[in-house]
Amino acid sequence: MKTREANQADKLAVIELWKRCGLTRPWNDPSQDFDFAHSGPTSTVIVLEREGVIVGAALVGHDGHRGSTYYVGVAPELQRNGAGRALMSAVENWLRARHLEAQPSRST
Repeated sequence: MKTREANQADKLAVIELWKRCGLTRPWNDPSQDFDFAHSGPTSTVIVLEREGVIVGAALVGHDGHRGSTYYVGVAPELQRNGAGRALMSAVENWLRARHLEAQPSRST
């Protein structure tokens, strides 16, 4: 399996995967969310591929301080086999490349 940033040609496959995983809601349009993730440098969609087929996807973004993930999903038949871990590792690497490593909380 390999990870990469999604492109517009991946949009329908990613949305279908999110639907299969039960991640979509009527009040959030996944098509608009996918497009928004590609509208600037602070967000993207990371996909996990197996034999050229998208089997995982996560929307990731940041506000300059913190990173967030949305729509994290792996094909049901591959869940509990390390695919989700591989996907999240790619998400974390994307954030680290933008110098957004998680910082521990500090109490005052």
